[in-house]
Amino acid sequence: MGTQVSDSLVKARGQRQANLELIRIISMVMIICLHAFLHGGLSDAIPEFSMKYYFSEVVLSVAQIAVNCYVLISGYFLINSKFRIKKLLILLAEVFFYSVLAYVVFSIKGDTVMDIKTLTNVFLPTLMREYWFITTYVGLYAISPFLNIGIKAMSKAQHLGCVVVMFLLLSAWSNIMFTSKTLNTGGGYGFTWFIYLYIVAAYIRLHYKPNYHIKKPLIIYLVLALLTPVWDVAMGLWSKTPSANFLSDDFFANGHNAMYHYDSCLVFLSSVAFFVLFINIKIQNRIINKIIMFFAPCTLGVYLIHDNPYVRGWLWKTLNLPAYLWEWYFIPLLFVEILGVFVVCSVIDFVRQKMFSPINKSRWLDTLCCKLERLPDKIKAKVLK
Repeated sequence: MGTQVSDSLVKARGQRQANLELIRIISMVMIICLHAFLHGGLSDAIPEFSMKYYFSEVVLSVAQIAVNCYVLISGYFLINSKFRIKKLLILLAEVFFYSVLAYVVFSIKGDTVMDIKTLTNVFLPTLMREYWFITTYVGLYAISPFLNIGIKAMSKAQHLGCVVVMFLLLSAWSNIMFTSKTLNTGGGYGFTWFIYLYIVAAYIRLHYKPNYHIKKPLIIYLVLALLTPVWDVAMGLWSKTPSANFLSDDFFANGHNAMYHYDSCLVFLSSVAFFVLFINIKIQNRIINKIIMFFAPCTLGVYLIHDNPYVRGWLWKTLNLPAYLWEWYFIPLLFVEILGVFVVCSVIDFVRQKMFSPINKSRWLDTLCCKLERLPDKIKAKVLK
């Protein structure tokens, strides 16, 4: 989620920490895993309450933290960063590049249509929410300077109070009253939830001091993550009992989905525990550091490539994971293909980074961005004159 492009998501180049970069890599692998089940047809193909079903529930619950962790990384670094037009433009350029490239490639294959709606989606992918994460993230980045002002104006106690109250309103409430929309954060896909994660990450950055003890956050993460499938199985078994006749199907459907949403108590708290876990990890091996630093800047490209609307259908149809569901080697094959998607997409994005590097480092781009950043001050001066 190019080197400079991915840095715009989290931090300035030169301040990169291998432990936090590793979160991005692991999170993207988790996202591919989630997509393998969702878009790859595995979730629909696995019979309920089979051994593969329990396996899938555990995998999904462990991986469900990925998107939250991406936003936490952003808030963790952006709280002490200055808004830069250049970072935003580089990000938008990368999104545009992959959107157009995928359309051209699949047009050559004859798998696209050409109409106003399609072309609008292709050439304005961020505005048209072709990648929901990017659209929501751009909104978050745009208001980050104002969030920073408000956050830094609060005392530690006020900041913690804000975190707790928002947790009760946005997460706990929706889990307790899961049959209603409550304040409706879109299941964690919404702008409001991203703002909350930003505030939480800012609190961790400003007020949490790493002690480099990983046992406690690791246990908390695993326990909370594994409680999710326990809840799901319990809801499923309950739905088979006579007492379920007094409840609607929506009750059980909402109950199942509630704990898997990004804004659920279990997913949110396990995300924070996972994030804190890696803050407390030191990676000192030079070879491992180099590997991490190679792959980490490519993670956004991995997302933009494999989850492109055109690539997505072709990719999972080609891999056809449900066809191997009952083979003895299914589980190792699943993880090999997930890692394969990550590596191949990373290599593609590495090539793109090299192509874009001269443009990203050009003086004319710096000049343009400098003028754009001064524009609000000029407008303000004229209005107040």
